[in-house]
Amino acid sequence: MTAVLNAFLSFLEKIGLIFDPSLPPDFSNFGEKFYISFEGLGIGQFQMNPVALNIGNGIRWYGILITIGIILAFLYVAKWRAKDCGYHFDDILDFVLIVVPVGVLGARLFYVFTSDGYNLSNWYRIWDGGLAIYGGVIAGAIALYAVGKYKKVRILRLMDCTVPGVMLAQAIGRWGNFCNGEAFGAETSSLLRMGLSFQKGGAQVYVHPTFLYESIWNILGFILINLFYKKKKFDGQLLLEYLCWYGFGRFFIELLRQDSLPLKIGSYNLRISSVIGLLCFVVCLILLIVFLSKKRNPALDEPCYYPGAKRLALMAAEQQKAEERQEKEFQTPKQQISDQQAQEEKNAGENVPQNGEDEKDSQKESHPKDEHPENGESGHEESKGVTDAKKESPSEKNRAKVLLKDEPNSQKENEKSEVDSESPSENSTEETSDTNNSLTEDNSPDENKIPDRKDRP
Repeated sequence: MTAVLNAFLSFLEKIGLIFDPSLPPDFSNFGEKFYISFEGLGIGQFQMNPVALNIGNGIRWYGILITIGIILAFLYVAKWRAKDCGYHFDDILDFVLIVVPVGVLGARLFYVFTSDGYNLSNWYRIWDGGLAIYGGVIAGAIALYAVGKYKKVRILRLMDCTVPGVMLAQAIGRWGNFCNGEAFGAETSSLLRMGLSFQKGGAQVYVHPTFLYESIWNILGFILINLFYKKKKFDGQLLLEYLCWYGFGRFFIELLRQDSLPLKIGSYNLRISSVIGLLCFVVCLILLIVFLSKKRNPALDEPCYYPGAKRLALMAAEQQKAEERQEKEFQTPKQQISDQQAQEEKNAGENVPQNGEDEKDSQKESHPKDEHPENGESGHEESKGVTDAKKESPSEKNRAKVLLKDEPNSQKENEKSEVDSESPSENSTEETSDTNNSLTEDNSPDENKIPDRKDRP
């Protein structure tokens, strides 16, 4: 039994799972400028500065790239996957505002508690570096579960929407290790070897670019998960696939690194990231085989919110408002006119008097009685003026006379037009004479045009 255990331990030491964390790496950089090259790819030395902006403690490329990865992951989840599943944008935003800070805190605490000889009193000095992705994934998953329970959503389905975005963020964030000159592997002479030095043209250390390996591995997993996304058979399938894929790759990549975090068991130090990656791969692979052997889960067709969720009531109210707005937009002009007429009739009906008393009151107001007897004479004069006004004015009488004179002329013209075909010349002469007579009659002075003094008002 002892021989078998010793053989197993020697095998772990041979593959690098057991290592000595006290050995310093071949190249250590603490925020200084350095030179990097990829001679196997034909890329010569170029300078790299970990600090992007000298503001305060310095804004580093590491933080900028992690932030870019988080933003792209959020857009991927909120604008695509979660939207297709039926999750509301506001809920996804609430998740991000809680999960991201908790995840960063978990990544920091995981690094602090697993680093050998790290001063725990400096746990908050995140600007000095030190984040572990496993701590961020564990803490973020716990926060996601808690918020999902509160909002009454299907948590496993939401995690399926989220994990591809996590892989995208990891692929981008790993280039922050490149900018810091860290997270590299053992010395190598392979085609992808990365040269590191503090002086241009000086001696270089050629190592495995493990950050590049992991970035490529995550991008490949991101593509594969999206290709098979809609073929899943149960909620949580993509979560298992992510843990299985990432754990398998991280197990081997971590074995190459010189700055692994140790897990001390007795007198042995295991690479904790490799151990966790191996466990994730084995457990998730078994679960995938079990669940994929079954039929498609009918729960996939159910809504992403459980009954009683507040978001369902809010979404129903929003949909009702949208339908009303759409009806108004697509309403025909005739319908709009009829609606306006109905509204006008309704308003007019409200203003119509309800009984005959209002009509009597209005008549009394239009014909008021004389309240003062001493004003009788003036009232008689006013009524007399009204009767005089009703009489026809002299100008109207003159117009009537002219019309009477024109009537026989028009009758003559009609009679002449009937015999026009027989004697056109005679008709024309008669017409001219008639028109001349009418003009002379119109232009002749008429005594009636100047009214007598009798007819003057």
